[in-house]
Amino acid sequence: MIITEAVPDITSRSLFLSWGSAPPDTLMFRVYRLKRGAGADEVAGLTEKAVLIGETTDTFFSDIFYFDELDEEGDLRYRIDALSQITEARPLDTAVISPLDNYTPELAPFINSAEMAANIVFRNRKWSDTAYVLRPRTTGKHCGCYSPDRGRGKDPDCEKCYGTGFAGGFYTPIPVRYSEIRREKLRREIDEQSPQARDIPLLAVPSTPQIRETDFLATNVYGILSVAKADTTIVRGVRMPTTLLTAVKLNKNSVINRFPITAVSPVVTGITTGQNTLTVTGRNLVNVSGTIQLYLTTLDSLSEYATFGPADLISTSADRLVFRGTFKGCTSPSVKYMLFINNIPVEGIIHS
Repeated sequence: MIITEAVPDITSRSLFLSWGSAPPDTLMFRVYRLKRGAGADEVAGLTEKAVLIGETTDTFFSDIFYFDELDEEGDLRYRIDALSQITEARPLDTAVISPLDNYTPELAPFINSAEMAANIVFRNRKWSDTAYVLRPRTTGKHCGCYSPDRGRGKDPDCEKCYGTGFAGGFYTPIPVRYSEIRREKLRREIDEQSPQARDIPLLAVPSTPQIRETDFLATNVYGILSVAKADTTIVRGVRMPTTLLTAVKLNKNSVINRFPITAVSPVVTGITTGQNTLTVTGRNLVNVSGTIQLYLTTLDSLSEYATFGPADLISTSADRLVFRGTFKGCTSPSVKYMLFINNIPVEGIIHS
């Protein structure tokens, strides 16, 4: 197993981890933060103490407390365990990484400037749009059409696994912002999953999360695209903040076009306050990358407003975000909110 990304983001105070090449019988993963100077970790044969920080069936994970722990420890390492079942048994495979190993101080000003320039484009709704990265599953529960010999599904038109052989077909879709650079009108042959296509757009996307040439992009403009090529400039082992994608529109008969992408958009259903906490409830609120930012105001008095950011986060999950702090306006009949999550703005009004 290989950890392909370990990217700190000071703005969101988080670390994005991504990995691949897990054993085929893997069902889930456990993510550990390794702390030095504590008891030995016998599972991996390491001298650091392993602290479990999350479990996932995806091949990526965000540690939202990375910089808080880094300030305390001075250096951190992470371990990913691949498991065939939910037990305390020894893992099928293990990978360890230190995010600071690739940190190059002399490159930091250049990279930060390039990233700021890219974000001006990606955060502007007139210049960019939202897409979802669909990454075909290679781990998880087997579909009924799974073939052990092929390591994937026997039925390329199966709507339960979309030909991957694994239930659901794709890992949790990853939201990204993209900007179109050029659009060509051509016809070409590509692989069996994407038999023929006409539109071949050239798109710019953030380099984190890293989009692979086996991925698909679900967009409002083109529908679902197959990523044919992904180019990212790398300087001294560090990726620049922008990736250029050549993407091809799928044939209209492809089973992947029937993937229910609208069901994965973030939705806010409620906002409540407790004792020095504010909770946002909803669906698809898992933060993958980017800054979580919440703005609140009341409709009857614009002077009642509050903002919550990464430093206020206490916990995140698929159905709730918990912030440190309160908002008196939550007792008002109507509260207007704008939530930025995964660089996507979600706004609306909650009526009490």
